[in-house]
Amino acid sequence: MRYLLLLFVSAISFSQETSIDSINIYYSTAKYVLNDVQKEELLYFLSDKDSSLTEHITIKGYTDFVGSIRYNTKLAKLRTSNVADFMATKYNSTIEEVAIGELEKPYNYSLTDGVQEHRKTTISIRSTIKLDDSKYTYLQKIDSLKEGDKIRLRNINFKLATADLTKSSVPELDKLATIMANNENLDIAIEGHVCCGADKEVKTQKMTYENEWLSNKRAKTIHDYLISKGIDSIRLQHKGYGFTNPLIYPEESETDRYQNRRIELSVISNNHLEQLNKIEIGESVTLRNISFEWGKAEPTTDSFPEIMNLYKALDNFPDLNVEIQGHVCCGKESYTTGEKKSHHNHTLSNNRAHNIEKKLIALGIDAERLSHKGLGFSQPKIFPEKTSEDRHINRRIEVVLLSK
Repeated sequence: MRYLLLLFVSAISFSQETSIDSINIYYSTAKYVLNDVQKEELLYFLSDKDSSLTEHITIKGYTDFVGSIRYNTKLAKLRTSNVADFMATKYNSTIEEVAIGELEKPYNYSLTDGVQEHRKTTISIRSTIKLDDSKYTYLQKIDSLKEGDKIRLRNINFKLATADLTKSSVPELDKLATIMANNENLDIAIEGHVCCGADKEVKTQKMTYENEWLSNKRAKTIHDYLISKGIDSIRLQHKGYGFTNPLIYPEESETDRYQNRRIELSVISNNHLEQLNKIEIGESVTLRNISFEWGKAEPTTDSFPEIMNLYKALDNFPDLNVEIQGHVCCGKESYTTGEKKSHHNHTLSNNRAHNIEKKLIALGIDAERLSHKGLGFSQPKIFPEKTSEDRHINRRIEVVLLSK
C-alpha cells in the first residue's frame, strides 16, 4: 500500500512541493532477502522518482511476535539492510535504517502463524521539487477555443505500458480542473493516443486490441481524475484512438514516439457568454482572453475567439441588448472616488469598448442592440493593485445586459 503526503509552499514564480511517498514490502516468515517479485514492485515504485531531487530516504523494518525479541530485532535489521543495499545502486542520498522489530500483538493471534501484515519494511522517500507554474499557462487558451478545436496536454506522462500517471503529471491536471471549475460552459472530450504501432493500424484505421485498451484506459484515467476534483461527468467524454492518428509517421526516433504518445482535449462546447441570457438586467459578464497592446485600443488577434463567442451568444439570443464597457488598470485612488478623472484612462477604455462594438457590428449584430462606454479606472475590481495579476484583472472588457 502506498501513502502520499503533499505539502505546498508558495513562492514568487515557482510553487514548491515537498512530497513523502511510501511503500510497504511484505515478507514470508523469517525471510529478509528481496525476491524477484519484491524487487520488481520496488522498482515500479521508484520508476517515477527523480533521484537528484531526493532529500532523504528512511527504511523501517518490522517483524511479527513469533520468535524472541532479540531474534526479531536482528531480523528487522537484516530486512532494512537488504533493502538499503538494493536501493543504493539507484540513489546516492543518505539512507536511514530503523530496525523497529516486533509490532504489538493483536487481540486474536496465532502463536505459530504470526501476523503477515507485520512482516514488512516501509520505504519512505522525501523529495522537494520546484514546479515552474509557467509551464501550465498555455492551458488558459482552452477558455477561448471553439467547438471542435483541440489542445494537447504538454506535461502528462504515464508509466511505461500502463495507464498509471506519474506524479509530475498532477499539477497539469489540477490546473485543468481549476480552469474547468471556473468555466462551467466548457465541455471536453479526452482523447488517448499511443506510439509504436504497426503500419496496418494506420492504414486500416483499425486498432489492435492492446493499443485500443491502453489508449482508452489512459484517456479514462484523465477523465476519472477530473471527476475526483469535482468536475461533473456529464461535461466529459473519453476515447482511445490507439495508433490510428499519429502526429508523426513513420516514427524514426524516440522524439517522434514521444510526440505520438499523447493526450489531446477536443472542445465539445465552450461559450460562457451564453449566460448573458440567464443573468438579470444590469448584471455583467467579463470577456476572457481579450488583450490589447500597451496603451492601444485595437484588440490583438488573440482576442478574436472570444469576440466570436460574444457574437454567437448575441446571435443565438436576438432579444438581448447590451452595453460594452471598457476598464483600465494602473490608476490613482482619486479616480475611484470621483475626486479626479483621467482623460487618458477614459478615452482609452472608451475606444477599447468601441472597437469591440464595431467588430460585432461588422460580424452582423444590429447596431441598435449595442452601445459602449469607457469607465477608465473608476471601478477597479482590486484596489490597491499589488501584482501584475491584479492589474490584469482590472484591465478588462465587461458586457452589461440592458434588456432581454
